[in-house]
Amino acid sequence: LVPAVLKILEQHKLHSMLHLACAAGGFLTQIARSNPHFQGIGIDKSAQKIAAAQEKVNRYGLESRIRLIQEEIGVQPLSLNDETRSQIDVVASIYLLHEIGRHGKQRIVDVLRQIQKSFPGRLLLFTETLPSDTPDTAMKQPSQYSQLDYILIHRLRGKGMPLPPAEWKAIVAEAGLTLIEFKEIYWIGLYLVQL
Repeated sequence: LVPAVLKILEQHKLHSMLHLACAAGGFLTQIARSNPHFQGIGIDKSAQKIAAAQEKVNRYGLESRIRLIQEEIGVQPLSLNDETRSQIDVVASIYLLHEIGRHGKQRIVDVLRQIQKSFPGRLLLFTETLPSDTPDTAMKQPSQYSQLDYILIHRLRGKGMPLPPAEWKAIVAEAGLTLIEFKEIYWIGLYLVQL
């Protein structure tokens, strides 16, 4: 995933990313370590995850290029000031939107509209796991442990489930956004959207 994202950042000359639900900061730090011009902001609701991300940022000496914020992501605007918003080239959502989908697809549409309102004209890069193609596929042993997580554990914990690319494309369109690019990377769908 990281090489594909780096290629998109380079192709579109994107140097500043807001990563929604950054968790322990692995994605942001990998991008920053691979691109010396990259600047990032990570947001997550968990104080524990932000602390782990800060430790990772400190370990790799990225304090001047990555800033972390503890905040809930939802339909309300993020508490970023106008100067910070103006510096963001791309908003990233890595395996987050399906979780919002546990509250219904309309909630995903509402969150996407809020992101667009906060970052008009910018890009949104999001990834989601592709669902099993057929019930027969779902009955077989998954080739990746993350597939098992979605097939079994997500279902048992009442979390959002993977959607096929056609449904994600329809959600993007319903939110009034424009899909620029879609790539399938193994079992991952990578979407680049104009806000």
